[in-house]
Amino acid sequence: MCGITGVYQSNPHTELAAVCEEMVARLSHRGPDGNGVWTDHNGNLAIGHSRLAIIDLSSAGHQPMVSHNGRYVISFNGEIYNFKEIRKLLKSHDIPFDGNSDTEVLVEAFAKWGVEATLPKLIGMFALALWDKKDRVLYLIRDRLGIKPIYWGHLDHGGFIFASEIKALLACPDWCPTIDPSALDKFFQYRYIPTPLTIFKGIHKLEPGHFLTWSPGGEASIHPYWDLNGIQSDRTLSTESDQQALDKLHYLLKDSIQLRTIADVPIGTFLSGGLDSSLVTAIMQHTTSNRVQTFSIGFDDTEFDESHKARKIATYLGTEHHELYATSNDLISKVPLLAETYDEPFADSSQIPTLLISRLAGDTIKVALSGDGGDEVFSGYERYRWAQSIANLQRIPPQIRQAISSLITKENRSQTSKLLHYFLARTPIRHPLDKFDKFAVSLRQSNISGAYDVLTKVPGSSQSILANNFLRTESNTELILKDLSPTEFMQLSDTVNYLPDDVLTKVDRASMHFGLEVRVPLLDHRLVEFCWQQPAKRKIRGFQTKWMSRQILKQYLPTNLTSQPKTGFSVPLDSWLRGPLRSWVHDLIDINQIEADGYLNPSRVRKILSSHNAGESSKSELIWCLVVFQQWLERYQQDLG
Repeated sequence: MCGITGVYQSNPHTELAAVCEEMVARLSHRGPDGNGVWTDHNGNLAIGHSRLAIIDLSSAGHQPMVSHNGRYVISFNGEIYNFKEIRKLLKSHDIPFDGNSDTEVLVEAFAKWGVEATLPKLIGMFALALWDKKDRVLYLIRDRLGIKPIYWGHLDHGGFIFASEIKALLACPDWCPTIDPSALDKFFQYRYIPTPLTIFKGIHKLEPGHFLTWSPGGEASIHPYWDLNGIQSDRTLSTESDQQALDKLHYLLKDSIQLRTIADVPIGTFLSGGLDSSLVTAIMQHTTSNRVQTFSIGFDDTEFDESHKARKIATYLGTEHHELYATSNDLISKVPLLAETYDEPFADSSQIPTLLISRLAGDTIKVALSGDGGDEVFSGYERYRWAQSIANLQRIPPQIRQAISSLITKENRSQTSKLLHYFLARTPIRHPLDKFDKFAVSLRQSNISGAYDVLTKVPGSSQSILANNFLRTESNTELILKDLSPTEFMQLSDTVNYLPDDVLTKVDRASMHFGLEVRVPLLDHRLVEFCWQQPAKRKIRGFQTKWMSRQILKQYLPTNLTSQPKTGFSVPLDSWLRGPLRSWVHDLIDINQIEADGYLNPSRVRKILSSHNAGESSKSELIWCLVVFQQWLERYQQDLG
């Protein structure tokens, strides 16, 4: 894993190599094992790299790297897991190799077959820059699911910049950053800024499964090479038996996990105690002769603590288990790192324990496998099992839906408790009254898209928090609805939006802050495509989510170790904001300062604070978004133009 960056100027007024060196220096946490800068012969283009050495630790893996024919220069962040297979194929064409890195295989593959012919051959996670010296074309390429990040933008007078993180771009003196209000509005709705937007005008995230081409003097052109939206639209559902499908899935899981254990450094897994991390850990331990190193975090708040589950699973599997028991003070101590770690406002509060477990693992290993993506791939979120019921109820007249909605809100606890007992007796969930309340509100929407927004957006964000001169932006990415069930609509929405922009962003920045590479075997594109070919009955069966992966996990772990309600990597946000973080919140949300900054509506902020101070816990997430933005603004104010 690494950091990549680069800058082009048609008439540079500063030494671009020196500028690029400073950009690379700001990515040193992503690559503490080395760095390099390559410049073209006339000094117009500089490409940089910071290296976290994982495969071929020798100088033969140094980047930026030039192909043997001298045509291509690459700066690569990520891993190509099937590089040995591709290397054999290239060697059969008499392609020479100096070392054993996947980077060298990748650049030689591009040199042999070209970009568009090479990309379908790759199994991996990656964000890379490739400069074609002959045709003077720059390629930026991002992996299919968006596991690795890349940012890019045009500069004045024909310039161009790119980097793994925005902080590197801020080292370029030719860029004057300004806040994009439409991106800021999205942040307060979703807790993150959706692709291709960033917090800064003119700087973009490259979409997952796309590559960008740019030539000096021209505009960037973006092309898809893998599109899950199109894959699901053109799919043919599997007609094989349940057992045949399970056997294929089991094979794909084992192959995906085994490929991701290839490394020349110590490797382990994150083990939360949930289904997905348990599945990854169990298969990894079953397929290796060594004890797998596992890592988990325990909390002093028992409501949020799953460490006992992880410990029991680790004991059963015989792993070498590492556990950090964190107090609220340990978690809160990571809050000051948020703005520096995430570069743009990001308010998924599970980012805090993710930082802690990354630090814990990073002290022992350099690579960790995680179960991230399992909910999206195997249909694991609780909203998926309610989706069809919501859609069915949306067909009845609005007045009746309103009555049902009122009946099952948490204010009517006696009626709601009876319904919960009826529906959830065999499938318990955490905080069921809160979940049922969201379900009740979603019934008031006229379609499944509106219900999905209610279930996933920040509570209370329906009214814009921005200053009055900023307009509310439209909803997130449009999806093709051909032959999609309500559950699949939600699943696809999560996979193309929430997964890359929230889940994977959270893990990448937190882990790379401590020089740790996290691999996500459940997001192998072959596995994702296979699961989208499965009929609905294999995703959720009998109101039970993740039916297929549960059947496979039974082969490795007894059901009593994996049947507890899903907790997630959450923190007691509401009690923090009212307790140990109260003074910090008060200092950051200064109404006079907010009015002077001009980004937020002071009147709206006052109302939110009043509701929160009056005891409305539903405002906690919105308050967290506010303090995260204010902390970010305080950190980056001096960089803003």
